[in-house]
Amino acid sequence: MLGLGPIGEGYSLIAAREHVPSMFDLDSGSREELETFTKLVRATLRPHYSSSVVTEHGRVAPCVSRILRAHEPHCLHAHRLVFPGIGVFDLAHHTPWLKVSSFSGYRVAARAYPSGQ
Repeated sequence: MLGLGPIGEGYSLIAAREHVPSMFDLDSGSREELETFTKLVRATLRPHYSSSVVTEHGRVAPCVSRILRAHEPHCLHAHRLVFPGIGVFDLAHHTPWLKVSSFSGYRVAARAYPSGQ
């Protein structure tokens, strides 16, 4: 779906069908489908905007508490953000006060943060 708001032309969202706290919480079949679909979205955007950066906010504090999950179901709809026209974005440079982890790809990051952590 196209993202709403003044983020930029071509900005897109990729949302999980399942209600899960983050993309890391998808089952292996859904993870594979996510990877394939993300590649398709990026390939579709590339002729118009060059490369793109894909992000996900991950398991944010309000969405990981079991008590809050029971009362805030909107937290349980993981999504990726696709920012076209950006080749590289160094979050650590722009937010030095945050602890930032970098990975070469989604599968590497998913192995580092197994479901439920």
